[in-house]
Amino acid sequence: MIRPPNSSDCWRAGASRAAGRSAGLLVPADGPPENTAILHTVKTLYRHSNADVNDGLFREEQLLAPLLGVLASPLPKLIEIFIYAAATLKNVSTNEGNLRVMIKAGALETACALLQLMHSTEVAGIAQEWVTQLLAQASAFLRNLCSDLCLLPTERTNLRPLVRVLPLLWNSSHADVTFNGARILRFVGLR
Repeated sequence: MIRPPNSSDCWRAGASRAAGRSAGLLVPADGPPENTAILHTVKTLYRHSNADVNDGLFREEQLLAPLLGVLASPLPKLIEIFIYAAATLKNVSTNEGNLRVMIKAGALETACALLQLMHSTEVAGIAQEWVTQLLAQASAFLRNLCSDLCLLPTERTNLRPLVRVLPLLWNSSHADVTFNGARILRFVGLR
């Protein structure tokens, strides 16, 4: 359910309660996130992320770091968890305040590591359609992270994860992923 205009108090209260209840769910203690409660949580957050008016609330309710934590965990059996988490972060990363928080929290490294993992042999056994969806969402998230050049690390050494992942994006057999790689190169090339 996407929040209608002028109902921020209702959404904020609901998001606060959901964040409190799901904070432990989103940050797995050991191993990959596996349960359907996490899947339900990230699907709900994804639905809210589709409305631009909710972007700032993700930062205010401190939901960005737990979502990044999901993407930094080992691949789950329920790969949809990663797809919805990456899609949610992609949607809310168009907000400058969210971008600042995510980059400080290591989002650039997390997105690059996830993309490298998805191009590795460790994805054997995962349906290709799920891999394709996750690659598209994660590369779009990375594209958004690179869109504001002022927020990127200034030292070249901090861009090493990005330099390592760009060839994987350019050589992808998926048009969306290649397009996102080209946009990233454009943004970084403007530096």
